[in-house]
Amino acid sequence: MNRTFSIELARNNQSALYVALHPRTVYTTLSARYYAGVSDLLTPEASARRLLTVIDDLTASKSGRFSGWDGPEIVP
Repeated sequence: MNRTFSIELARNNQSALYVALHPRTVYTTLSARYYAGVSDLLTPEASARRLLTVIDDLTASKSGRFSGWDGPEIVP
């Protein structure tokens, strides 16, 4: 779906990029039930900073990808 949407988006705006980002397990009430076994939880601020770093490194060739908080593409 990400790849298909990025192609459709580019038809209307060649400079647009579309990516999905995984923030990792973040210390919030939303992810509280997933804390077990995770020793290095990220704060919301740390996760946001890392995601912004990934966003800053985006190029047109990366449009349509699903990337992790640390940058590499996540392939299902």
